[in-house]
Amino acid sequence: MKEKSTSAWSRLCAEPLLHFLLAGALLFGLHAWLQAWRDPQRIAIDAQDLERLRAMARKQWGREPDAAQLDGLLQAQLREELLYREALAQGLDRDDVVIRRRLAQKMEFLAQGDLQAPGEARLRAWYDAHAQRYADATRWTLEQRVVDGRVLGPARLDQADAARITAEFGAAVAARVATLTPGAWSEPIASPLGRHSLRVSAVQAPSFEALREQVLRDWAEASQREARDAAYARLRERYRISLPALP
Repeated sequence: MKEKSTSAWSRLCAEPLLHFLLAGALLFGLHAWLQAWRDPQRIAIDAQDLERLRAMARKQWGREPDAAQLDGLLQAQLREELLYREALAQGLDRDDVVIRRRLAQKMEFLAQGDLQAPGEARLRAWYDAHAQRYADATRWTLEQRVVDGRVLGPARLDQADAARITAEFGAAVAARVATLTPGAWSEPIASPLGRHSLRVSAVQAPSFEALREQVLRDWAEASQREARDAAYARLRERYRISLPALP
């Protein structure tokens, strides 16, 4: 009896119609699952989303959210998702300048990537290559003698920056001060007040160590800008671009 049962089962398993029915049922089930997964009317906020909300709350509040606060965050997330989907369904994302710009900004942010902090040698090299941008932090101690003209302005300035010298004697004098050799009186320099002879007694240039934090910020900003520009150049290569002729 057992042999007959086994034989019948074997014949049934070998039946092509059964294979077809099983395959059809499997495909139908898979299709139904995919449809449910892709259903635009279905919103699922899972445990991973919940943990992300919890982590954001901890970072913002400095403590663990309680159950009521966590539920409030969940409801806010659900509200945002509902409004977002309905806005897309109504086409509110199309022809909206604000949304276009926001998406473009997000693409630029993603293009920057994660910057790796530069080593000391690399940061110093960048500082040396861009030293001129930090010239405004230089301070001069100088004396003046009026060669001819009105006797105006201080006879001595201590640790004055370029802006202070410009305010006292004008831009032309400030530009010349940066070129003077310390300790020697200059040839007469013309200003709106007359002609002056100047002597620089001390120059205090900013050190790399004093400016390190500023240099690091400037390096990061420049590196991010370079990354954005490189990403933009790569994107342009992927499109056929037609622009109108300028008048």
